[in-house]
Amino acid sequence: MEQVIDEVIRSLKLANGLNEQRVYVAWDEVTGAGPYTLEKRFRNGTLTVSLNSSMVRSHLMMQREDLVAAMNRWLLADDLFVKEEGKNPYVK
Repeated sequence: MEQVIDEVIRSLKLANGLNEQRVYVAWDEVTGAGPYTLEKRFRNGTLTVSLNSSMVRSHLMMQREDLVAAMNRWLLADDLFVKEEGKNPYVK
């Protein structure tokens, strides 16, 4: 059943949009910065966020590498995230 769902998502070309939304959820879950996040953009593996708190921004910048690794682990464990063969990490 899981393979059928993956094929339907790929054939309808829904994977990119679904994955983008899952990256946004991963950001909120991993960082806990959802309440401080004003805008999120994900293009070509790069997540760009705008925050309304300079203190939160500074704190997250110091943890940047660890957060990227944690987000990629979260995405790999996410059943709704459509994994692509040979593509890891998902978030650069």
